[in-house]
Amino acid sequence: MKNRNRMIVNCVTASLMYYWSLPALAEQSSSEIKIVRDEYGMPHIYANDTWHLFYGYGYVVAQDRLFQMEMARRSTQGTVAEVLGKDFVKFDKDIRRNYWPDAIRAQIDALSPEDMSILQGYADGMNAWIDKVNTNPETLLPKQFNTFGFTPKRWEPFDVAMIFVGTMANRFSDSTSEIDNLALLTALKDKYGVSQGMAVFNQLKWLVNPSAPTTIAVQESSYPLKFNQQNSQTAALLPRYDLPAPMLDRPAKGADGALLALTAGKNRETIAAQFAQGGANGLAGYPTTSNMWVIGKSKAQDAKAIMVNGPQFGWYAPAYTYGIGLHGAGYDVTGNTPFAYPGLVFGHNGVISWGSTAGFGDDVDIFAERLSAEKPGYYLHNGKWVKMLSREETITVKNGQAETFTVWRTVHGNILQTDQTTQTAYAKSRAWDGKEVASLLAWTHQMKAKNWQEWTQQAAKQALTINWYYADVNGNIGYVHTGAYPDRQSGHDPRLPVPGTGKWDWKGLLPFEMNPKVYNPLSGYIANWNNSPQKDYPASDLFAFLWGGGRSRYGDRPTA
Repeated sequence: MKNRNRMIVNCVTASLMYYWSLPALAEQSSSEIKIVRDEYGMPHIYANDTWHLFYGYGYVVAQDRLFQMEMARRSTQGTVAEVLGKDFVKFDKDIRRNYWPDAIRAQIDALSPEDMSILQGYADGMNAWIDKVNTNPETLLPKQFNTFGFTPKRWEPFDVAMIFVGTMANRFSDSTSEIDNLALLTALKDKYGVSQGMAVFNQLKWLVNPSAPTTIAVQESSYPLKFNQQNSQTAALLPRYDLPAPMLDRPAKGADGALLALTAGKNRETIAAQFAQGGANGLAGYPTTSNMWVIGKSKAQDAKAIMVNGPQFGWYAPAYTYGIGLHGAGYDVTGNTPFAYPGLVFGHNGVISWGSTAGFGDDVDIFAERLSAEKPGYYLHNGKWVKMLSREETITVKNGQAETFTVWRTVHGNILQTDQTTQTAYAKSRAWDGKEVASLLAWTHQMKAKNWQEWTQQAAKQALTINWYYADVNGNIGYVHTGAYPDRQSGHDPRLPVPGTGKWDWKGLLPFEMNPKVYNPLSGYIANWNNSPQKDYPASDLFAFLWGGGRSRYGDRPTA
């Protein structure tokens, strides 16, 4: 393969420039990539085609955040124990049980050449810097690699995609407490009886809060589908659940740094420590909630439109987000994005600006699979015993013995856990399954949009439950509660698991036309504090997130 050279220009200031000659792939034409760092050190990449533009992006990310990105890759793919030891074996197992690598690779393999050049260029840029580090590790290798005794591995498009899948899809669009809710319902029925126990459950975990503050004003619209928690037909069909609640089945550190025991008496302290450790809100009452103000031309003073976005990711060093400018190949954007995704979650392109908060729509269901007592690995579906898919996984452990385990999957999704006493396996079904890479690219392509219509075309392809916000230079503003959501059978109680026999399988996905959205609202502004998107919109099944309470305090504060 013939080597070619490409010139990268790195401008630390307007008057000081460094030139590097870096190896290029043979199939790529020679082209100049210009990297300009502003007075804050934020890089701006200039290139004429997509591959070179994202090559430059990957290059500067590796230059600035190599250890962070290496650990993000490991934490999203379940290879942390390989470099940090046995304390992370359970973490790695949980991560690997939660995704199916072949499904992600199949999505990547199906990409168009143009879309593939985004991921491939980014990976090649990362590798170019890693190659440079390897030629002079004494000077360029981040100290953390020496501290923990390993070196960075090369990147491929799969790794680039998995950063997004693991930190966006699996963090902000994969939450469910349906099994926890079943544990609660089991305890309530034991204490109060079947009928009264269900009545108490309905009081504690309502499905629709009619008084919840909404992002779209009540006078604008209401959600067309109506829900009645009294119409729950599936709750009575479920087995008991006497295992530990999954929400608490994870390590958490107390104030002294010691791991807390997961016992009933420690539950409150455990939950508080988990939220405090991540800087998140929840039962512990920490005042951190992602927020957004978008002010339109009728209310904005000395501006056509104003957008103020306050995402609450928690406390991280280095920062959770990465600032970048991309200029060329149809892009002219500046902004920042979590873990340096190829698509900017927060930014502008000179014509429109965009931002996001977590949507918390209910896009995940748990299916209770009935297991065969005679045929291990088989479950009942549509009247037949069906063999589960499986794959063997091996966890490599630093200074320890490798551990091998099996990941199981049914027609509904990956198995989270199994209750042998009731011969039940709980499978997670996600409406966005198979659309993870398309969602990443929707965020990337929307950076080129120049109006509401072009922007919402990409919003329709974004399958994760995320609130998207819009403003443009003409003073127009808008909002879309993006995501793919299941079209459930009548009688399906979305707060709880449902039997996986086939009767309660989804009818499909709801059309994008059903997603809450508004363009130039009558109020002249849009406000969100992770609250309900629209009147009568159903709450997620998360027990600690009912769209009410503290979020009501923020609803009436526009002063623009």
